[in-house]
Amino acid sequence: MSTRAIDLPRPRTRVRLAAALEVHGLTIAAAALGAALLLILAAAAGMVADSWLGLVGGREVAQHGLPSRDNLAVVTFGRPWVDQQWLGQLVLYELHRATRAYFPLLLACLAAIPALLGSIALGRRGSRDRAVAAVAVLTLLPFLGAAALARTQSLAYPLFVVLLALLQRRQTWATRIASLGAIALWANLHGSVLLGAGAASLRFLQDARRHRGRATVLVGSAWLATLCSPYALDLPSYYRSTVANSTFSEVLTQWQPLGLSARALPTWLLVVGVVWLVGRSKRRLWTFEPALLLALVVLTVDSVRTAPFLALAAVALLPRLITRSRPERPETLVRARVAIAAVASAALIATVAVTHVRFSPLAPEAAVAAATGPGKIFVPLELGDWLLWNEPAVRGRVSADARAELLTPSELRRFAGLWHGADGWRELTAGYRSFVLSPTDERWLVRRLLARSPRLAVVYRDEHVVVLARRGR
Repeated sequence: MSTRAIDLPRPRTRVRLAAALEVHGLTIAAAALGAALLLILAAAAGMVADSWLGLVGGREVAQHGLPSRDNLAVVTFGRPWVDQQWLGQLVLYELHRATRAYFPLLLACLAAIPALLGSIALGRRGSRDRAVAAVAVLTLLPFLGAAALARTQSLAYPLFVVLLALLQRRQTWATRIASLGAIALWANLHGSVLLGAGAASLRFLQDARRHRGRATVLVGSAWLATLCSPYALDLPSYYRSTVANSTFSEVLTQWQPLGLSARALPTWLLVVGVVWLVGRSKRRLWTFEPALLLALVVLTVDSVRTAPFLALAAVALLPRLITRSRPERPETLVRARVAIAAVASAALIATVAVTHVRFSPLAPEAAVAAATGPGKIFVPLELGDWLLWNEPAVRGRVSADARAELLTPSELRRFAGLWHGADGWRELTAGYRSFVLSPTDERWLVRRLLARSPRLAVVYRDEHVVVLARRGR
């Protein structure tokens, strides 16, 4: 009888999984908790004004083709409408048709979560596990708060990460063409494509000393790619009416500078952390990664809507800048246990998110009450698209909606003044038969309208919306 030892097959999958948990444990933990928190925040946020705008715009494109002039709202009726986000809106519309109440969750799963995981994966290349986890924790809050909202901007996050991956690679004609293609696609999803063109320009300029002509052509191509749209000739004026619109920074929260408040504290920590870590790195400030990070810091301080892109860029680029050359000592058991605990917690949080989706607090009965009867309907900007989505018959009868770029500066200021009782409300609300208002934000306007017109009566009221309508003719 042979006495040779019997070679048993090793469970390779189990060994590889254990090795991954030991080497990448902290990174896996940060990624799992970030994705789970994003799901729970998306479930809690539900639908916002930009969500309804995306659905209404997508329905317009699906049913009537690309719009050229507005026929949805009273104030802006007949004005040129450059629907730069037409493809993003169409994607949101089709996704909502397929998922209904789970639309915010599915959008997070298809856009924001892949962007977060992709940026963490980029940051892990050539860096230490601790560095990636530390930067991820620093960036989570500024990213999650904005990324949880269901809107067309969500579709820009994964494209931004894809573009970063292409720009970090060794530049060949294949990677350059792929970068320009990503920008061209982005140009039909959201106006933040200008950030993508700027990032690509910074990368292409790195070769300007050796190949000045090629760098000039590539930079010009990056900006021309932002015009790859059915609205190509109208996009320059559209970008002027949004990016260069000083009224936006006065009255729209997402366009305002980064203020000094408790809500802005996580973003300030991110800004200070990025500047400090870039300053400590040994890379020259004009090279691609430090230059892009510092440029995004400046843009974030100028406008808070850039913060999610700064967060993604920080996770993808910072770890390699701050990782030292000495080898990493893996703390195998600790990291593996942390990763397992984080994944288990993430699974529990995701289950809660799926079973507690808060689609919208606005009742469809309120939209029905507002649409009953003829005449124009006055709504604040944040409720216009909600009413248009729930009652398509009011098309052309609502006062205005969230497309602020169609309003003149004076009109936008008047609508924004509804939040704090500014003068001009009489002229703004004249000629309307029905009114849909917030019982908290526009409570003062409800009282004044009822006092001004005895024929006005409350036909619907709940904690989120109040509907007033004129009785008789």
